[in-house]
Amino acid sequence: MNWEDFLTFRRMITPYLIQALFWIGVAVSILAGCAILFGGITGAGIAGRRDGAGAILGALCLSPLVVLLGILLSRIYAELLIVTFRISETLTDIKELLERQRPTGA
Repeated sequence: MNWEDFLTFRRMITPYLIQALFWIGVAVSILAGCAILFGGITGAGIAGRRDGAGAILGALCLSPLVVLLGILLSRIYAELLIVTFRISETLTDIKELLERQRPTGA
């Protein structure tokens, strides 16, 4: 790949952006899981709450689930978006290969 391919739109930049968005989604999932975990633990200590153990147990169960599902859904979404660009790049490579193999007099 070279800059000419990017400037003439033969190669796309969007797949790289999608990868960056995936990692942002992973970070958001981890932060959301931590927020649920710490929110459940600190919320259980608030005066007047009778379900302190239930809040802690819920946070311990829910936070890993949020992290795993968030990462999984981010990955699936990124793959669904990027497959379109991979198909386009593969078809472009096939077209270029066929053009090079075509006889010049035809």
